[in-house]
Amino acid sequence: MMSLSVRSFAPWITLALVLSSCSTVGQAPVRRPASGAGTLQKFRVNEHLVRTQWQQFRNWSGIPSSVGDAELQSTLLKTLVQTYAKADELVVELDRLFESGVTVEHLVRTRPGERNLYAEFMSLRALKENIEEGIKLRSEVQFNEALDSESTRVVALDQLESQARKLMEEHPEQEVLIDLALEEVREHARSLKTGYLEGRFPEEVSSRFDVSRIRKVRRQIQSHPGESVRAFAPQDGEAGIHVDRFIKKVQSQTAGELSALFAKSDRLPATEGIKIEPSTTSAGNITGAGFPKGVWALTYDDGPARTTGAVLDNLKKHDIKATFFMLSQQIDSSKKFPEVAAREMKEGHDVASHSYSHPQVPKLAASQRAREIGGAVKVFEQVLGKRPDFFRLPYGAGVSVPSIRTDIAQACMVHAFWNVDTLDWHDKDPELIYQRSVKQVESLGRGIILFHDIHSQSVVASEMLMRYLKEKGVRMVTLSEVVKEINGGKSWSCTPVK
Repeated sequence: MMSLSVRSFAPWITLALVLSSCSTVGQAPVRRPASGAGTLQKFRVNEHLVRTQWQQFRNWSGIPSSVGDAELQSTLLKTLVQTYAKADELVVELDRLFESGVTVEHLVRTRPGERNLYAEFMSLRALKENIEEGIKLRSEVQFNEALDSESTRVVALDQLESQARKLMEEHPEQEVLIDLALEEVREHARSLKTGYLEGRFPEEVSSRFDVSRIRKVRRQIQSHPGESVRAFAPQDGEAGIHVDRFIKKVQSQTAGELSALFAKSDRLPATEGIKIEPSTTSAGNITGAGFPKGVWALTYDDGPARTTGAVLDNLKKHDIKATFFMLSQQIDSSKKFPEVAAREMKEGHDVASHSYSHPQVPKLAASQRAREIGGAVKVFEQVLGKRPDFFRLPYGAGVSVPSIRTDIAQACMVHAFWNVDTLDWHDKDPELIYQRSVKQVESLGRGIILFHDIHSQSVVASEMLMRYLKEKGVRMVTLSEVVKEINGGKSWSCTPVK
């Protein structure tokens, strides 16, 4: 996901020169940009975010500033392979628990000091996506520089491919794992290069799945647990990010926040007054734990994207309404998907906010937080002509932070979590995603289901689940519908802070 903001030209040259001071081993010259590339609208990258993330990566990895960005990127690619392998190990453990009837609601209620598998998984996701975002932004910086100088070389793709090939040569037995783990950042660089060469804005890349390759890697990881993580982890005294140690360091905070989410249930029906409304208390957060028996809300995060249209087609086919938690950056440009968001509204689905650009909100300064929460709402007003009633924090991070909850409540929104996690951001096997979803649905009997409409596997798996839910005869609702029911037919009212 790109983080977009208007940039000034002058400081950009300095940044581009710094970030482009990297090895060009394996770099191949390319033809000059096609006619029209000189007038191609620049990729608007938040340069401060690039610098901040890159420095954060250095701090994590222990690589000093004297070492080039190419070496840092190579280290980050190894970390991505670790995150993929570790996520696969955790998915296997979580699936065993789901099979036995354990749910997310059970998993988050661990005592302090106890292992919390779900918190580990969420912490891992945040690390993975932050690294992917940083590498993508760095690629965009380099392509911007190529545009500005009408360069005959595009280094980002060549460098990424060279580093990936080197990893495969060093670990031939892990070649398929490496390919799957690095797929997203490599595809992003390829789309940027294609856009540059053809003089057009690059298309968004959707995830792909090859079930046979995915299952091969999973069998390999299951048969030798820990081996793949160790193969790409830094050795003692060596610079780099050790995923196991990272998770151990940060998961306790994540566990505390997740536990607080389910401290009080959103119970139905309200006997007097409104039970769910914008608030910094438990009234301002819903998880699905208090829904009536047999009532389900399908929710989708991170879109809209190219794949969202297929999700909408499936929902229409099964006559189901869902709630879409959108990133405002995905509709804040005619080159993105405002028309898809408009279709969601037209077809009767809820449109809700998932921030502007999917950051870890607790790490932001107050001004940045205002952009991600209040600023995201303004985009809804400008593009769709309405304010969202619900907000979902990226990774669920910050739900117990008073200042963050205040920002959400003052924007007249209720925070919404989930109690069924399909794990579809990592698992690319639609059949396994579907089976995992069904196990949790059967164990809980009511609640909020989490999918991501930016993944191809999620389109397939969620359609399978739609069929199952229709056959079971359960009641499907949007969050607006069920909250109105929880509130005894009443709607909340508040005045948003300008």
